[in-house]
Amino acid sequence: MNKFKLLIILISILSFILSISALETGTNAAAFLKINISPRSSGMGDCFVGIADDYNAAQWNPGGLGTIEKG
Repeated sequence: MNKFKLLIILISILSFILSISALETGTNAAAFLKINISPRSSGMGDCFVGIADDYNAAQWNPGGLGTIEKG
């Protein structure tokens, strides 16, 4: 019975440690997606959502793609 209690304690400690380490999951993967592709939107401080008049509308505001004129 004493080994059973020790096993339960070890399993609970291990699960606690694994749950703490899982809090940082996904913080480092695919960081390249945060790189801004547009110099114009970078110059505006990444406030480009309301302007959808060039090819970068697909990234910032896909709803504005309908307003782009062919030219």
